[in-house]
Amino acid sequence: MSWRGGNRLLVLGALAIGITAALWLYNEARAGYTFLFQTPYQGYLAPAATVRLDPGINAESAATRLEAAGVIASARIFVRYLKWQEWTHRVQAGTYRFQHPMTLPDVARKVVRGEVARATVTLPEGWTASRMFRELEAAGIGRYDVYRQVWATPRRVADIAPEATTLEGYLFPDTYEVPEGVSEDAMTGIMVDRFRRVALPLIQDRGARAPRTIHQLVTLASLVEKEAGAPDERSLVASVFTNRLEQGIRLQCDPTLIYAEWLAKGEWDGEINRSDLSRPSPYNTYLKSGLPPGPIANPGRGAILAAVEPARSRYLYFVSMNNGRHFFSDNLREHNRAVHKYQR
Repeated sequence: MSWRGGNRLLVLGALAIGITAALWLYNEARAGYTFLFQTPYQGYLAPAATVRLDPGINAESAATRLEAAGVIASARIFVRYLKWQEWTHRVQAGTYRFQHPMTLPDVARKVVRGEVARATVTLPEGWTASRMFRELEAAGIGRYDVYRQVWATPRRVADIAPEATTLEGYLFPDTYEVPEGVSEDAMTGIMVDRFRRVALPLIQDRGARAPRTIHQLVTLASLVEKEAGAPDERSLVASVFTNRLEQGIRLQCDPTLIYAEWLAKGEWDGEINRSDLSRPSPYNTYLKSGLPPGPIANPGRGAILAAVEPARSRYLYFVSMNNGRHFFSDNLREHNRAVHKYQR
């Protein structure tokens, strides 16, 4: 064998060894990546890990936060996987909760699909905005003081209720499931949107003949919501208020006194005192004729329907019978007898 031929064989042999080594390294690397992709990982010791991805965050920063929280084992490989899937610009902002081991592709799909952590809160009919905000804060959905600031700026209802000075009455009572970390402004927007979808059509469709504005009807509905003891009494309570308004009789609605005290003091002491009856407030329906200037609570669908379509009656009075229901009267003498019977 000539030197040239032997040299060629040596070169070919070395090349074959190199290719074999490269293939081995490739297979090992591929096996390593496959292991990382297919093996669920959990690097956090707590029952759950929460990761906040801010709006506009890039893939690298998101991966770094996920790795720091122990959700993924390698930020570098996570970014490579996103690039391979062409997902680097599809990571969605939000608060994510991880509660069990997950594979790297599963984590990637979660943040690309925007499967953010969600919170559920129930806000009953007839609650004031203040009480709703306390409940939202307790559920970890925003801060009370910030909600109060948003509440005092009724821009969201300016087109349908230009008389409104706050969002009271327009935060629709319902059960809400919202992304964790939602802002106070966004949360109130969700509640006002629910009012627009559920309550506003009732007012616009059925209240066209009513000689009152949307704001006045929502205000009337809030009084009905606070006074009605049972759902089937709402239309009768609405008829009492409607009849008194038409006859120029003051509404003398006790819940308006409570709301006036809350506006003045930021709280209610739990009792209606003689001083409350003389409080100089536009919400004091014992002193002021007509409806108060705005809602005193957030009414639900039933109370709104009652305000829009009150029962036809001659009733001017009602008094609690202390069993969840009311006794209705069309004259003062009968009403006084009922008060003596049920409230002495």
